[in-house]
Amino acid sequence: FLSVNDLDIANANAYPNPTTGKLTITAQNTILSIEIVDAAGRSVMNTIENTTSTDINISNLPNGYYIVKIQTENGLINKNIVKN
Repeated sequence: FLSVNDLDIANANAYPNPTTGKLTITAQNTILSIEIVDAAGRSVMNTIENTTSTDINISNLPNGYYIVKIQTENGLINKNIVKN
């Protein structure tokens, strides 16, 4: 079951999806860090943040499916993205 607090921490976006290079990440709460993991589960990018919105350049990553792990001050949010 989801509580009101669970719904609050789930409020983050990663767009455009699919993307060709620039990924914008926004969250209602402060983003502390972002990790991008490939389909094999390998960490391919890590950043430290202290903001509610940031742009990440992933144009150097191969095309494919990725999970963006967004750590906010209120919890961890996973977003699935496709890089074309």
